[in-house]
Amino acid sequence: MDSAGDEIIQALARGNGKLALQLSGKLCTRFPKASYPKIMEQYVRFRSNSSKFNAYTMLEPLLEKCSVPSDLRSLELLHKFRFELGQPERALDAYKLAMQKYPSPELGYTWFGKAIEDLNLRHMVQSSFQLRRWSQDPRMVQFWNALSTVALLKMQSNQLNAKEKQLNVALAFKTLEGLKPFQSDQETVVFCHVCDMCENKSQVIVDELLPAFQNSGSEKEFSVDLYLKNFLLKHLAALGDHANLIEVCKYLLTLLDDFGLLKQLIDSAKICGSPRDEIEAVIGIRDSRNHRLAHLHLDAVYSSSISDKSLDFYLERFHDKPCCVPDLTHYKEHLSKNAIEKGLDKFPSGLVHDCNFAKLTEVRDPEHFIALFTKYKSSLNEKVKTDYSSCSYFVLKIVESMINDESITLENVLTSVALLEQYQSLDPYNFDTRVWLIVLYNYLGCPSVAYSHYTQLKVKNLQLDTVDFLMTTRHASLFPTKDHPFYEHLGASDNVYDSADSLPRFIMISFERKSYSKVLGMLELYDKLSRSTGRWSKRGERLQQARLFNDKRGSLLRDLQESWRMLCQYNSNFGVSLEKDMLPELNDNRDFSVLGPMQHTCTKAMAYLRQDSSGVLAASLREILLGSCALGERNLAIERIIQQHGTALTAQMTSSEAWVFKVVHLAYESQIDETKTADLLAHLDAKPDVHTCLWRLAHDVHTQLATLKSLDQLKRIKDPRCRDFIKAQLRQLRERAQIVFPDYISTIRASQIDSTLLQRLGLASYETDAVNSIQAIFKVARNL
Repeated sequence: MDSAGDEIIQALARGNGKLALQLSGKLCTRFPKASYPKIMEQYVRFRSNSSKFNAYTMLEPLLEKCSVPSDLRSLELLHKFRFELGQPERALDAYKLAMQKYPSPELGYTWFGKAIEDLNLRHMVQSSFQLRRWSQDPRMVQFWNALSTVALLKMQSNQLNAKEKQLNVALAFKTLEGLKPFQSDQETVVFCHVCDMCENKSQVIVDELLPAFQNSGSEKEFSVDLYLKNFLLKHLAALGDHANLIEVCKYLLTLLDDFGLLKQLIDSAKICGSPRDEIEAVIGIRDSRNHRLAHLHLDAVYSSSISDKSLDFYLERFHDKPCCVPDLTHYKEHLSKNAIEKGLDKFPSGLVHDCNFAKLTEVRDPEHFIALFTKYKSSLNEKVKTDYSSCSYFVLKIVESMINDESITLENVLTSVALLEQYQSLDPYNFDTRVWLIVLYNYLGCPSVAYSHYTQLKVKNLQLDTVDFLMTTRHASLFPTKDHPFYEHLGASDNVYDSADSLPRFIMISFERKSYSKVLGMLELYDKLSRSTGRWSKRGERLQQARLFNDKRGSLLRDLQESWRMLCQYNSNFGVSLEKDMLPELNDNRDFSVLGPMQHTCTKAMAYLRQDSSGVLAASLREILLGSCALGERNLAIERIIQQHGTALTAQMTSSEAWVFKVVHLAYESQIDETKTADLLAHLDAKPDVHTCLWRLAHDVHTQLATLKSLDQLKRIKDPRCRDFIKAQLRQLRERAQIVFPDYISTIRASQIDSTLLQRLGLASYETDAVNSIQAIFKVARNL
């Protein structure tokens, strides 16, 4: 039966529904009493014509007549079936019913593992609760259940009402109380997590953990579990037990150099009225950054101001270290700018010292930074090649003065690029300046040059999800290419998400190996990557590029629809349901901090990156609508989303993106209601003008071009006026592109960079490669 089922699935994957139906019929004949063939037959009918399949009249009566399937193959198929029917909240119910009727360890473990895959924490709780009765290691499974309960309450609390939350956590607490004494720190960590979710259980945590710390002095070896340390400190503070907090902190400080412990010690000592001298003695046991900084915190808590002595003591070792700025910034409310200036003036000048001085005193005058760069430029030849130089801060402040939102011009951007390129050659591994080269080249509409810099960042693994947005945002319109290394990068960058799909297996391994402290973080990571904004952005862009190049999109659309169902499933687990007309949510993992403080003052230069999660979702909805148009199908769920959230979806779109979204929606509606054809014609006629420069030029041309080409190829648009108008618009857009690209190239050539500034900085004049990059994009547009 297994091989026959595989053959049917393969036939469906090839699009041969007729063969799949024949094979499923034969399978039903061979095994008339088995559940699997009957479910498979219904699944084949659904896959062959989903629009005519009614689950309530075809699948449900079958399941009512059949006994609850118990074999894993049937359960897996039914799970997949529910999922594709758009019933994610019912996908695991078959496992639940089977476990109730045919309980077994294998079925329970499979249900638990499948719940992890679906990120359905409620079913993780239910499956582990059932499994503990049948497992060979019921103690272990009880900890699984308790930890799953914690995960449910932390991550998906919307699944439960107030009474259910209270009952679940009370049951978990009672269960673990009965398992004392705990056999490992990992078991204790789970118990503390459960207590943390309860009300008024701080004393229970303290009673469990404190004796180990109090008796530690008599033990030869004492291993500090950081999770348990944090639990103990948190709940001692919650109880206001500052006397014990002081003793625990004192002991831990003999083992750890931890600023958090030092702060807690000082805060508790002040509350208890401990003498300052006594605390100074504890701080003095070690001479490190944390302990020197603790003197500032001691002043702030005991005196509400920081003395020159404490400031000097810290600056003595760290006035010329990069840590100086974040450390002192934390205490700026206790330190006047004048005090910082006086303190820094006591120590010898130097590159990092002067950089710290400028940051802490908030110098803004570009002339000051020109003077500092000139003063320290020679140090770039003396440093180790792979080290970053603080000179980059001076350069970026000069650049900021030219490209901030009040000052930005084409000439200033070109001058900034020339300055950054020259500097990058002197400090080739500097991350901060290279990031802004990427941003400015993309702003100019030169993505190929931007990508050459991006490759030098050596972004790998999870960084792809957080930093890749610098190049991949709107890439289908900014950098449409198939014969450039960037195209290969797009495919390779998906590997991080493929790896994320393996996380459930590693989470299961952590449970089995009783490494409980890792589980919550891994579940959160799985959720972050599964609903990643970057991941969904690439899906929509990939389909838009396929339309632009007239590539086949069938497999991409199927993948998108499958991913959409998974997204709806994950969101339903978090209480976000399409049935309630709620917009699915994404996790925005993009790390805008790589842009530094300039992200707040140079927003115009970063405009191509302005795309929120709703806009990312809208791009995928647009592609689903176009796919439905081609097949003449309706998608009621998408219709409801657009009706309820149309404004939110288009809020951060460019004018061309908003126009395209409306056009595609009207094209979809005109397939259902012919009266909408007039609205489609009117909106086509309202096509926004193409921008004549910068990134918006290529973006507008390619965004509009991809859509007009798709509509021109859409055979279901029957109205001759509409078809003729689309062809006319397409022709006019191509003609317009032949004018605006050469004009922009001429403008770039005619623009003058500020050579005087470069000379003052001791840098040679620089010819950017902007023109060649724009010409390459123009060539693509011309061939489309």
